[in-house]
Amino acid sequence: MKATKDICELRNMINVGYLITRQAMERKESRGLHYTIDYPKHAYDQK
Repeated sequence: MKATKDICELRNMINVGYLITRQAMERKESRGLHYTIDYPKHAYDQK
């Protein structure tokens, strides 16, 4: 079975969504719209 352009694009969108979600969950500070209750301070406030 040959991978079509649509299948490749779908795979890439899923990978990007997974990476964004994983990084947002691992983040230890609030950044932009990724505000977390556990870490309410922004990265630049912690310097």
